[in-house]
Amino acid sequence: MTEIDERIFNTMIELISKDHLKSIIGEAESDELEFKQINNIPIKEERKNKIIGPLVSFLNSTKGSGLLILGIREKDDIATEIIGVKKNLLNQLRTENALETFIFDSIGSIPLESDKYFLKTKIINLDNETNVYLIKIKGNEKNCVYSSKINGRAYVREGRKSIGLNLNEAIELAIKKNYPKMISKIEINDFNEDNELISRQIWFKYINEGYKPAEKIMPVLFICSDEKIDFVGSSTYFRGENVIDLEMYCLEQVNEYQYNYIYYDDLEPISLFYPFKLYTTGSSMIRYKEAIKFKAFTLIFEKSGFTKQEFSIRLTKSEDPTIEEDYNKRIFKPYLTL
Repeated sequence: MTEIDERIFNTMIELISKDHLKSIIGEAESDELEFKQINNIPIKEERKNKIIGPLVSFLNSTKGSGLLILGIREKDDIATEIIGVKKNLLNQLRTENALETFIFDSIGSIPLESDKYFLKTKIINLDNETNVYLIKIKGNEKNCVYSSKINGRAYVREGRKSIGLNLNEAIELAIKKNYPKMISKIEINDFNEDNELISRQIWFKYINEGYKPAEKIMPVLFICSDEKIDFVGSSTYFRGENVIDLEMYCLEQVNEYQYNYIYYDDLEPISLFYPFKLYTTGSSMIRYKEAIKFKAFTLIFEKSGFTKQEFSIRLTKSEDPTIEEDYNKRIFKPYLTL
């Protein structure tokens, strides 16, 4: 995957020059890119936390990395002008070494890191009075919760913004980062057409996005559709239509199906699910005529918590399958936080 600095400037951060900065105009802030202008912040401690807050949020994010650029004016999260930072506002941070020392001294973590995060800075002189500061950070410890030593707060990314956490939210983040987190993946392929019916194979896969092995999991899949779905194949364990206990999921759809399964590896049940390894649980063949759409709800109960996800799936005769997860409805809850 291309690093954020190389994607924007087409070069590494240490090689970025004044001429490269024009590439930032029109760029949008994201979960790994943030712009700040601090010329209008009068209080020294607030200026410092405008630097540390976004860096902490990058480290606490799923990607664990990001690029902060100081001295960029933005409108609606889009970079519009390079204005720089007045040099006298960051008098003690005029060199890259001084800036990096300040950052290292201003970010703490629980638990303490065993492998320090990567940090690289670049200060570009615009004129006699202003600089642009580029700060790239990348964490190595995914189970740590990082916080600002300036104000004692932890931060996370929510889309394009850095959001401060209260104490309870920071504790919950620490718990989540140190628990298994089983996430569903759905794939559909193998297009066939026979006797006016289209067949596609639907695969059910899972990955542990937590940082500890998961164990004793019980995955369940619910499918809800306005149309009757024809499932075929020896690996199919779907059962029932209009299942009573699915009413909480299928409020509008007529047909409801449930799929329970156990992970096997060489005919033995899998007992541990290691971080960031993809597991395939099984598959089923779906047959339909011209097109079909349905909702899929996945629940994974693990020894220490559960995950719930919702997918919208659309299959046609001529187009690639559409599988969209509603990330706003994804729920991950360690039992300790209930």
